[in-house]
Amino acid sequence: MAKGAYIHLIKNKGVDSWNKYLRKYFYGASHARDLKRAKLSGLQLDGIDLSFCDLTAADLNKSNLFRAHLIGTTLISSNLNNVDLSDADISGADLSHANESHGVTH
Repeated sequence: MAKGAYIHLIKNKGVDSWNKYLRKYFYGASHARDLKRAKLSGLQLDGIDLSFCDLTAADLNKSNLFRAHLIGTTLISSNLNNVDLSDADISGADLSHANESHGVTH
């Protein structure tokens, strides 16, 4: 599945569909899914599994990532302003330069 299809699945089908897709096709996989520069601002993503995804320069402004799984996720230069990361697992996530340079073109 291509990056655009990943984003479409998350935005239009929701967290449950995304998590089911990951369990079916990527269970136990630790290679990154490319979501670089994804525009996911303002979404309700509580409980989403974005483990080992590459979200470099993604726009997650005002997204709800409550209880999200972000294990090993690359969030370099991502916009995390006003993001709810309560109870999220960010073990091994790379948050370098988050909120410094958002890299998202509006």
